[in-house]
Amino acid sequence: ERESFLLGLHPVSFSLAMNEKCFKDKTIQLIKLTTCRAGFFTCNDGVCILMSKRCDQTAHCQDESDEKDCKLVVMKKNYNKNIALFSVILPMKKLNQFKLTSQQRSLIF
Repeated sequence: ERESFLLGLHPVSFSLAMNEKCFKDKTIQLIKLTTCRAGFFTCNDGVCILMSKRCDQTAHCQDESDEKDCKLVVMKKNYNKNIALFSVILPMKKLNQFKLTSQQRSLIF
């Protein structure tokens, strides 16, 4: 059970904002408020779980938000873990060399 109605993901109206251009014609934005410490993920209902449990194919949040919007990142063989990964752009020809399931392909696109 939730301890506070303020924590978690909520729609917030910015209709009185001075510069509505920042909101791309949407004056209602989803805002997630959290008290989770570093190393934790905030479920949409405000509950904190270990970040290592995010996207592990097992729902730990009651609302299953820890398994939403997970992406598969394909690393090249020469990937250097000491350099930050900003984005991976892989042409279809290269992608076809990997044996991916249709579910894995859907996560990439």
